[in-house]
Amino acid sequence: MLGIITSPITIFILSLFITIIMYILSGKIAPNPPKSKDKISSYACGEDFPAEKVPVVIHLFDYAALFMVFDIVAMILVLSMGFPPENPFKPILLALTSIYCFLLFIALFILRRKS
Repeated sequence: MLGIITSPITIFILSLFITIIMYILSGKIAPNPPKSKDKISSYACGEDFPAEKVPVVIHLFDYAALFMVFDIVAMILVLSMGFPPENPFKPILLALTSIYCFLLFIALFILRRKS
């Protein structure tokens, strides 16, 4: 019984439950000041400027996310090459290589469509 209570899954669920309760209670307890026109308006060096909406295009984020995906997949691929050398073309290695190439082509296709 003690093993079930102290298992990582039970502790994770308990901590998640406590976090949700604390989040809900803090939303109820925290003061909610009224929004005033002066608080919301833009201000720069004593002059009022109209709010401008500038479209933000982040190509760097796309490439950073792509790099992270391929970095993790390449690490898994390299770490899976520690198999004994009796059969270098193991099905797992071929599957990981094909998944890596498939993800590469999909990601390049998506990046090509965005630009």
